[in-house]
Amino acid sequence: MKASIKKILQTILPNFLFNFFKKYYGKILSLLKISRYTIQFSFKKRIDSRNIISINQPLILISQMQRSGGTLLSQLLDGVESVYAYPSELVVASPKWDWSRKKNYICYKQSYIRNYAERKIYIKESVAKNELSNKFLFDLIKQRQIFESIQKSSERDHFDAYFSSFFNSFLNFKNFGGKKRYVSAFTPRIIMHDKSVQNFYDIYPDGAIISIIREPISWLASASVHSEEYKNLNNALGFWLHSAEKSLMNARSNSRTHLVIFEELLRDTRTVMTHICKKLEIDFHENFLIPTFNSEHILSDSSFKAESGIDLNALDRKNNVDLSTIDKKLLRDCEVIYNCALESFKDGL
Repeated sequence: MKASIKKILQTILPNFLFNFFKKYYGKILSLLKISRYTIQFSFKKRIDSRNIISINQPLILISQMQRSGGTLLSQLLDGVESVYAYPSELVVASPKWDWSRKKNYICYKQSYIRNYAERKIYIKESVAKNELSNKFLFDLIKQRQIFESIQKSSERDHFDAYFSSFFNSFLNFKNFGGKKRYVSAFTPRIIMHDKSVQNFYDIYPDGAIISIIREPISWLASASVHSEEYKNLNNALGFWLHSAEKSLMNARSNSRTHLVIFEELLRDTRTVMTHICKKLEIDFHENFLIPTFNSEHILSDSSFKAESGIDLNALDRKNNVDLSTIDKKLLRDCEVIYNCALESFKDGL
């Protein structure tokens, strides 16, 4: 809530009404916006779906704990001829990692995309100050028009309709050319939920999951600054351990789930991206080495300082964490899993 609005409401409303409005201001504003877009949509003519570019390629889903490199990898997959790279987190459920719940395919009902579209720019709201934004021209009404115009009988049809409607409504999208093999997107924590993983492979038996594991203490340094959820270091490491165990287990049990080590991705981007391309059976291109948004330069999504290109400073954040308060057994368990994952990843290169 803006300070000016807050001051006016505090003056004219009784305390109990002001506190209620303050608490639910975000939800009320979101509902009002959704209602406005729904009314606008109802007055628009139907779109002929035969005039749009159909996007029905299998999905590469990047998923692991937040602050593990998912945004970076999604940006490395941007700007190449073989991939439609979804430019934001893919949020089609609430919470976003629970794909067993009812899904929402209308972008103006998704706060991430709606906010970017209304501002006409894409910029990650990280702890680190990011002064670079990227142009994002997106027609929220057109997206629903296209989605509604496409016939759908299966959940895969709904996802194909969603991605077709999304990219055809992304008005300044630059990468329609070339022979596309995949759509790529990033959604955190799906790998931690068995039902969501199963739902993904039910929808996309021809798809793939890439799951990144980051060194636990460096991850903790980033995560604890990023969100209040990770301020309790032992609880946070418990989350990391669960995510890493699920990533390792899925990679070992499913040939279409691929493990990546964050530190190796930073140290030797070429080798790791070549390895990913080989797994996905797509040609390697030099553009896989440069993080971009819609083929344009972008800064890193850092908890410390946003940097251009591959941020090697993220390799070791251990000095930012006080280890004295961390449970020693938990720390050892995390180190064991990380070393197992690292060995498994290197064996696959």
